[in-house]
Amino acid sequence: MEIIVQNEQGMILELKDHLLKAFPNAEKVFIRTQFPDVLIHFKDGKTLGYEIEYRLSNFFQHGHHRDKRKCHGIIFWLDDRIEKEISSERLKNYELICIGKEESCDLSWIDEYLDLDKEKVSEWDQVYSVSDVMKRLDVTRQTVYKWLVTVIPRNESFRLPSGHIRIQGSAVKKLANKEI
Repeated sequence: MEIIVQNEQGMILELKDHLLKAFPNAEKVFIRTQFPDVLIHFKDGKTLGYEIEYRLSNFFQHGHHRDKRKCHGIIFWLDDRIEKEISSERLKNYELICIGKEESCDLSWIDEYLDLDKEKVSEWDQVYSVSDVMKRLDVTRQTVYKWLVTVIPRNESFRLPSGHIRIQGSAVKKLANKEI
C-alpha cells in the first residue's frame, strides 16, 4: 500500500520515523492541534516546539512568525521558499526539517554550486540579471533562485521596481570561487 501525503494531517503518518532519527535523546514527544504542533521534551528538562506545515510558506501565511509562543522550528513537506520568495532572513531563527519525499526537499542542487568552473567568469564590476548568472556560471534558473535565498547575502542582491532581480558582481565572483 502506498500512502500519498497531500496535507498536514497526512504528514503525521511520516512524522514518527523522522522524529526518532532527528531527536534520539528525546524523552517525550507531544503532537497536538495548538501552536506549536509538536513539543519535544528532553531528559535535561529542555523543551523544543515545532510547527507542522504541509508547505513551508504556510508558516508565514498562518501568521506563526508573529506568535509570541516559542517555536524552535518548522517541519514541512514541500519547500516552496523560492516560488513564494521567502528570504533566508525570515527563516534564520527556525530549524527547518523537510520530511517530504518530493524533489523540493532534495538539496543535491548544492552540488551544482560546488562544481562551478572559475574559468567561465571574468569581469565582476557590474550587476547581473538572473539570466546573466545562469549563462556565466552555466547553471539553471532554479539554482540561481535557490542561491538567492540560501547563500547570496541580502546586501549583494536586490529587486528592481520592475520586479527583475539583480545580483552584484561581487556575489557572482564569490559563487564562482566557491567562497559562499
